[in-house]
Amino acid sequence: LLVLMLPMVGAVEVVKDVETIKDVEVSYPVPMPPPIDFKNLTKLIISPNFKHLRLKPGDSASFTVKIKNPTDKDVLINPKVVVDPYAENAIDKSWVSFDKSGFTLKAKQETEITVTVKVPKDTEKGYYYCEIAFTNETIPRTPYEMPKYINKMHLSVDVWVPPSVKITPRYISDYV
Repeated sequence: LLVLMLPMVGAVEVVKDVETIKDVEVSYPVPMPPPIDFKNLTKLIISPNFKHLRLKPGDSASFTVKIKNPTDKDVLINPKVVVDPYAENAIDKSWVSFDKSGFTLKAKQETEITVTVKVPKDTEKGYYYCEIAFTNETIPRTPYEMPKYINKMHLSVDVWVPPSVKITPRYISDYV
């Protein structure tokens, strides 16, 4: 007795004879994302689109992000930290704060947002990454993929601990 588990939900087929396996065809629809209509996407100009910081545990740093809306429509700006769930060293959302959020950027206008990154004291040294999405607009993807935010920037933080030099007293070992 052989049981085939097909990748569709609830699809189980019991095969009593191994010879019949040759006759079994497995086909299931692969969900495809809808075609992307680039004309309807809101593309903001974000500068910088990448920021790298080098901080010690317990330190903080701030930087300014300029956002320009070249379109003819108003856009809701609501910055948030987006973390890849499969990333090894993701920046925790609690590390990052914004001086303003939840506001409307008028057409043909620009604004600045101050981003503050505070690394907790108990953080291990290493490289940490995340994206900062400024709008909720994403490119359509298959249901199994992470959303791809359109208006975003990348942030990396190198958490480092300065080397320590230990000087021990000199000893003279001699006979009198």
